[in-house]
Amino acid sequence: MRTAGTLLGAELSHGIRYWLAPCKFVISPMSLAGQEIKRCDQVKYLGIYLARGRTLKFDVNPLERSFYAACNSVFSHSDGLSEIVLLNLQESYSPSVLMYASPALALQSKQINELNACWNNVISRIFGTVDGNL
Repeated sequence: MRTAGTLLGAELSHGIRYWLAPCKFVISPMSLAGQEIKRCDQVKYLGIYLARGRTLKFDVNPLERSFYAACNSVFSHSDGLSEIVLLNLQESYSPSVLMYASPALALQSKQINELNACWNNVISRIFGTVDGNL
């Protein structure tokens, strides 16, 4: 019979390390119920990717991929629609994917610009502009 500790054991757990100064110590492996917890460079938690480093960082690349997948889903079903209707559909469906949990994240200005560029790319595709000038 499995206990809750082994049911939710090491195969479902991940370890990620943050440090404030260069680490001079050897850190022993973490274990749960006798099994070693694997270390990784990023951890997905509630749809947000935490990246390892000296400070708490968030990886926005998975958000961008999900956003473009949502946009492509709308584009694939939009044959014969006017630009305004297509823009309205994109505004209703896609930005929520891109902006999920963003108010709670401490994003760097570079990451904010990347997310902004995603939406600008969609508008450019709808209106057929390459340089962003409408």
